[in-house]
Amino acid sequence: MNRTWKSLQYLFFDILASYGVWMIFFLMRRYVFESDTFSYSDKKFYDQFISAGIISGYWILLYALSGLYSDPYRKSRLKETVTVARTTLLGVLIIFFLIFLDDPIPNSTSYRFYIYYFLLQFAAISFFHFVISTITNIRIRQRRIGFPTLILGCGPAALEIFDDLESRRRSMGFLFKGFLSLPGTEENLFYGKLKHFGTTERLHEVIRNRGIEEVIIALEKGNKDRLIEVVELLEG
Repeated sequence: MNRTWKSLQYLFFDILASYGVWMIFFLMRRYVFESDTFSYSDKKFYDQFISAGIISGYWILLYALSGLYSDPYRKSRLKETVTVARTTLLGVLIIFFLIFLDDPIPNSTSYRFYIYYFLLQFAAISFFHFVISTITNIRIRQRRIGFPTLILGCGPAALEIFDDLESRRRSMGFLFKGFLSLPGTEENLFYGKLKHFGTTERLHEVIRNRGIEEVIIALEKGNKDRLIEVVELLEG
């Protein structure tokens, strides 16, 4: 999975949404609420194209700092919506105190503009993020994309977990690449199903070389000492 490409998708639509929202906001404020007459010779109208670009960059920076682009394939839509709401509220507050308070328009009206702008920005960003995240989740469930996964263990417990995850109609995102066995283990129930990468002693090497993102520990009961060793290897 190309995380950079997915992050760029979010980035592109956030720029598009932020640019459009600012232009809509300006048009509503100037030609609807202030009842100005629109004219193609109005320099302030054309100045807003530059302002919208600057504002879009401001929003991208703010959303990036909030972590919206950090892991595009592991997004909770509810958590993401809350983050967008929080960040947008903070961003509009900053704009309000930097720009709107110097406005000649009465403060009560400025507060209304602040609310309108927040609602527009939040709705636009949330919509695009929801659509992109939904499409991504559908592709994961359909097994069209997934997270490279390694199983530690090759006994009945490991096979049961593998068969259970693979037989589900909706994938949980695990894309199995192979397995590692414990040193001294001869049993291999994954023969013909998964590639054997060696023993757990090669754990870090396999994770690095195979681009593994998920590790499932599936050791048999009674391997408590081995389990502790594997956990220490993963943490090391």
